[in-house]
Amino acid sequence: MSHISSNSIFEKTGVELDEIRNIKVEEEQNTNLKGLYTAGDITCGLYRVVFAAVENPRAGINTAKNLRQLQIE
Repeated sequence: MSHISSNSIFEKTGVELDEIRNIKVEEEQNTNLKGLYTAGDITCGLYRVVFAAVENPRAGINTAKNLRQLQIE
């Protein structure tokens, strides 16, 4: 299964994909869906492993921040 076809499931849920069909994320690894963060080769492609290694902890940290904020509200 190719990387491109595997992301079609995300598109069905309303997650925005970029021009090469990776999941589109903002600087904090958040997607267009509130509370959904993602990282790794699904956001930056299979050939950018170094970037994926940096994005994974960023997505985790920002997910935790978002969950804490929800508990406060």
